Amino acid sequence: TDERAHREHMARRWRALEHAQVVVATATGAGELLTGPMAAIDDPAAPHRVRFDLCLVDESSQCIEPAVLLALLSAQRAPRLVLVGDQCQLGPVLLSRRSADEARDAGGPSLFSRLVEHGWWPQLLSG
Repeated sequence: TDERAHREHMARRWRALEHAQVVVATATGAGELLTGPMAAIDDPAAPHRVRFDLCLVDESSQCIEPAVLLALLSAQRAPRLVLVGDQCQLGPVLLSRRSADEARDAGGPSLFSRLVEHGWWPQLLSG
């Protein structure tokens, strides 16, 4: 059936994640590991077996806080979180008034900026 084929496809995706050395996703895409169709799969390789060494959020100063938190939740077993960004550059770009209102209600423009405002100093990386 279509449902069985879909479940088998999702199980294959979990097994691929379990053996991947690097997983790249948007912040909200990473959240789908917990809340989307892949989270519902009943397979030994499902979320409780997938472990990450590091959760790196690039351009985190452009992400609204809930999006960063989704990425962090999807990598909740990762012992390290790295936020990469520049609080002096462009902040989150929100395409709708509703999104802007929700971001404001969630605590501000970005987790990165909020951490800097509360004394967490960014480390300048140079090559």
